[in-house]
Amino acid sequence: MNLLPGKRNPQAVSRSWSAVRGGVPVLAALIAAFLLPLPVHADQTVDYSTTLYSVPGLCVWGQSELVRHDTATALWNVGLYPSAILQTFSSCTGGQWTFRMMPAGWLAMHPLLLVWTGSSWGTCHDFGWIYNDGFPAESLGWVDNNGRGSFPCGAGYYGTFTDFYAWDGSAWQGGWVWSGYLYSD
Repeated sequence: MNLLPGKRNPQAVSRSWSAVRGGVPVLAALIAAFLLPLPVHADQTVDYSTTLYSVPGLCVWGQSELVRHDTATALWNVGLYPSAILQTFSSCTGGQWTFRMMPAGWLAMHPLLLVWTGSSWGTCHDFGWIYNDGFPAESLGWVDNNGRGSFPCGAGYYGTFTDFYAWDGSAWQGGWVWSGYLYSD
């Protein structure tokens, strides 16, 4: 056995080739099938998550995200897909996160798709308030499954701004999370 870099054992190479020779056309077909549909642009995601409120017994955590799909698939069309996740915990300190179940209607989020106007951020699409109506939950997730098209408010910079709140029995606790921004044209 020759372990020197760049030096091959001719017997090992010929044995290896004879072992895979029949599988080369199949392997080439598989590689071509997966590499040919690669997009010119890569999909891009921006997101940010943080703990918005934390006291003993209740932590409110939110994640705001925006995904740009540049290639259509069976699941997605080309375009922008904002999404958001709200989660509540009874403990969120010291690496110990314990989910807290909240009654129906006690979780709320308000996602907005924003566009840079050249001097400030403007609302491109307001998705309205979303609640955990009808069921108790420790988390509330949302995604715009329809997509907004590649640039629903013109070519430019886009981001998702989401308000996240949980009712603690006497007041709404939480805040907002900005996803960050990406360019779409």
